[in-house]
Amino acid sequence: MSTKTSNKKQSKPSAKKNLNLKYDLNPFNTEGTPIEVSPEQVDIGPLNYRKIFNEKDLQDFAADLALHGVIHAIVVRKMPSGRLELVVGERRLRAARIAGLKAIPAVVRLLTDEQVEELMLAENLQRENPHPLHEAQGIERLYKAQKPIDEIAARLGKSKSFVYSRLKWAELILPLQEIFLADLLGVKEVNDLAFLSADSQQEFFNQYCADWQEPDFQLGNIRQAITQYKYDLKKAPFDTGDKTLLPDAGACTHCPFNSATLKTLFPEMATHATCTHKVCYKSKCTAHIQRSIAAVIAQHQPVALVVSGHLSEDARMVVDSMPETNALPEHSLYEVYLRYAPAPPEKEDHTYYDEDGEEEFDESSFNIAQQEYEQDLAEYQNKIESGTLTKAVLVKSDGASLAYFSEGGGCTKEKTVTAKDVQQAIKSGTVTHDMLAGEIVRIEAREKRAKEIDRDKVQQQVFDAVEESLKNKDTEFTLTDADLTAARLLIYQSLGWDARNTVQNMLFNGIAHTDNEAFLTALAGLTDGQYAYMIRMALACKSECKIPGQISGASLYKVAEAAGVDVAAIETAQTKKAKEREQKLKPRIADLKKRAKKFKKAA
Repeated sequence: MSTKTSNKKQSKPSAKKNLNLKYDLNPFNTEGTPIEVSPEQVDIGPLNYRKIFNEKDLQDFAADLALHGVIHAIVVRKMPSGRLELVVGERRLRAARIAGLKAIPAVVRLLTDEQVEELMLAENLQRENPHPLHEAQGIERLYKAQKPIDEIAARLGKSKSFVYSRLKWAELILPLQEIFLADLLGVKEVNDLAFLSADSQQEFFNQYCADWQEPDFQLGNIRQAITQYKYDLKKAPFDTGDKTLLPDAGACTHCPFNSATLKTLFPEMATHATCTHKVCYKSKCTAHIQRSIAAVIAQHQPVALVVSGHLSEDARMVVDSMPETNALPEHSLYEVYLRYAPAPPEKEDHTYYDEDGEEEFDESSFNIAQQEYEQDLAEYQNKIESGTLTKAVLVKSDGASLAYFSEGGGCTKEKTVTAKDVQQAIKSGTVTHDMLAGEIVRIEAREKRAKEIDRDKVQQQVFDAVEESLKNKDTEFTLTDADLTAARLLIYQSLGWDARNTVQNMLFNGIAHTDNEAFLTALAGLTDGQYAYMIRMALACKSECKIPGQISGASLYKVAEAAGVDVAAIETAQTKKAKEREQKLKPRIADLKKRAKKFKKAA
């Protein structure tokens, strides 16, 4: 994505709203006592719902307060502990702390929790040019206070759709709220993102916005990117009205993540039934495939499995996880010929128009076609009954169905003897060495695949545990030898192709990086000198290390200096050249100044 999103501030709703609030925002009224208070004496209470502030704006505001002080008093209340709790003016308080102010004006009021919430809402919704996110958080607070959407809309003088969309904004995951507050997302894009599930929002953030705090961060066609998290329910492979497919999720027809359910609030979104909950949609697709496979097997007892050559990852996972399918010999759709029951003749195919334009039905030809159909159908059924055609469950990405096939497609696959066949042969005494050997191979192959799945599950759980620890602010981290080895691996992986080959030959004596244990052991065993060599090779691969203004360049400079490169001699030599250049330029500059002075006098 390459096109940069405009960073212009979004238009803010007017501050003049009919809120019908009970409490006066003027801090210098008769209800309060004006005082001077240290910013450190004031606590930010749990009732304040604004959790995110634009750090740059706070820094700019703090610089202004350092010059002029706080003009408008904050409002506080005294708590039973004796401390003061902030009611109104959190941005002023935070900026005052950053500016290092010793005292700021405040008004102490005697307020209940309900009055505190009312004042906070009034302050945030009535102030001039509130950020849309803060407005959304205020509306969310009203909604959580059991205020109906109709009442909130009336109090704000807005439509119900406006209120509902702002409630969705307040549910955005925290990283997207931060980006919105930094004005890097527009209102239209935020509106689209807000209707995605939290899982999809997080996936979008990880893929497109993880580096949003970098100075060169760019976002392109966000709305186009969001389409990968939306699914047309008219094309869903499952019955969207089936509430038993995933009982916990219920039917799609009443789901809040189905755009069609929002038609009373957002008519434009209801033109298409679109699912915005990726995880749920994928889970229903998987459940549908599993159910359809189980139904075909239970009803028809197929003796083979045929899979589409373009089977989706989810469908493949279902096939591999079901004991019923693992017990069947598997064929690719390209390896067999599917055989379908003949279609009965249609009367329309035997109707024509005579010279006068009159419709005529050729009953004779229709009867002949009917006889041919019956003969073909009997032959087809005979092939099924005789075993000439193999009965199979055909699995595609959108579900499963019953199918019959004959061997010999693009590349013929020898029919596999099933476990059931082997057991019956053992009981009847007709089992052969080849049948037993084949069964051993099948069991071992299945167990090998099962162990691979076990390893995948273990790896995923370990990854999840590490990721969860990174989210926990209370986790204490201790640098381990494994961390140091991982750092060496990351440096190795950052090398360019040529540099990696050079390092591979220089340090690892032919140990392939794909041999996980051996390569990690070799990384851990690198001497300090070898490690330093790899670090400097990684720096040398980065072209920005040649640019003095880049942090990579500054790092390379310090590495060279610490490594014994005579940086001072290089600088001295370059300074000498610069002085020689200046000496050569001085006469020319003096001459030009003299000429310019003459032109000025003449003018």
